[in-house]
Amino acid sequence: MQHPGVHLEAQEYNHIKNAAMAVVQNELDAQYEPNSAYKVLLQRNGFQVSQRPVRDSSFKKLRSTGIIRDLTIEDIQYALYTEDSNAHRNFLAIQHGENYLEGAILNSTLAKNDRDPFLWFGVKYMKIYLPGKSAFEPRDATYVEYSGTTTNLRGERVLFVVRETHDFEEFPPIYEVVRFQFKVVQLYTQRHDGKITYAYSTYTDPNGSIPAWMYNKQAYSDMNMDEKLTPLLTMRRLLELERVKPRHDGLKNCVSCNSHFTVFRPKSTCSACGQNMCKKCRVTVLSPMHVKSLVPSEKRLFCKSCVIQTRHSFDDTSKRTFSSNRSFQDNSFERSESEPNVKLSDEWTTNSHGLSISSAPCSLETINSSIRSNSSVSSTHTVPEDVEFRRGSSFQDERDMRETFQQMKLSLDSQKQLLSDMQRQFSARNC
Repeated sequence: MQHPGVHLEAQEYNHIKNAAMAVVQNELDAQYEPNSAYKVLLQRNGFQVSQRPVRDSSFKKLRSTGIIRDLTIEDIQYALYTEDSNAHRNFLAIQHGENYLEGAILNSTLAKNDRDPFLWFGVKYMKIYLPGKSAFEPRDATYVEYSGTTTNLRGERVLFVVRETHDFEEFPPIYEVVRFQFKVVQLYTQRHDGKITYAYSTYTDPNGSIPAWMYNKQAYSDMNMDEKLTPLLTMRRLLELERVKPRHDGLKNCVSCNSHFTVFRPKSTCSACGQNMCKKCRVTVLSPMHVKSLVPSEKRLFCKSCVIQTRHSFDDTSKRTFSSNRSFQDNSFERSESEPNVKLSDEWTTNSHGLSISSAPCSLETINSSIRSNSSVSSTHTVPEDVEFRRGSSFQDERDMRETFQQMKLSLDSQKQLLSDMQRQFSARNC
């Protein structure tokens, strides 16, 4: 999948970047002074969705706020950050499912560094179907994405993501594909009390013949980031696992629930560990095709055991990253009330050598997960080995106890999420 690269002149780059930062500043202001033009549609358990009309458009601008539970700020960063075309396609395939068609990075001007691991600026391309794909044309868009880290007036760490469509001469519209416009702003704030709040603002004009009421109804259901981020994070990690060849060890039972395979309980092979699993213990993740193919994606199957182990294996990594980045709030962006709500580091300005352009996709670094291939995991919860070690010894202090309970809670939440997903899949097939 080769696409022409997009070149950004320094003047155009600065104009787009400054406009994006102005949008971020307005969203930060909205956290202190809510906009009265928004009408609240739903408010429940700390989650709120509101809308306001847009001049000369039948489509609404939507805004949601809420609390992110069970994820660290590093988890959110990992889930949303896509620095090459492979990662970008994985993100789109997970987000849009069977409606995904194509994706690519057309330009990469800024990338993460030691000071800001969430920094990225460039141009991306996406081609998807909107809901009701059998009745409407496919859509595509070229858009600028700008992500980074800053602090608000309270000195709290804030991750921001701005996506806005732009037209580029190097990438003209495609025949029989409708080019649509959108503008998305996401803010994730790590408060001093440890909670993570978010503000998600979006406006989309799908163009074409899709009715406004149909699209607005679908857009309302995609506003709860607390429900979307956890599956997104887990699926991205699963897709980055290396494929394992099927194991031919003659096992006749499911690796997760130990149920015996029959004619009415067929077996499938997990692409992460190579073991056999039954249908009820199978988790399907849509994986995009990274080479030219007749179909845009394929289904990768994972067993329930590997899904849970994947979440546990990255839990400790997130904690170590969080500990190493705690000094960010103290050393990176000092701000007083007289300063603007958004401040950029020196690395975010244009250098004298111009802007770097990357039109070819980079290879995604594959995460080598140590999945235990010879272990049979039951359907009941298995306590991680580090928890067992702590349980055998006395707790040294309250910190060890809190970490242990957090890991146990994560394991239980993982089981609950998987059971919920399997129930929804079963109900959907019976309808």
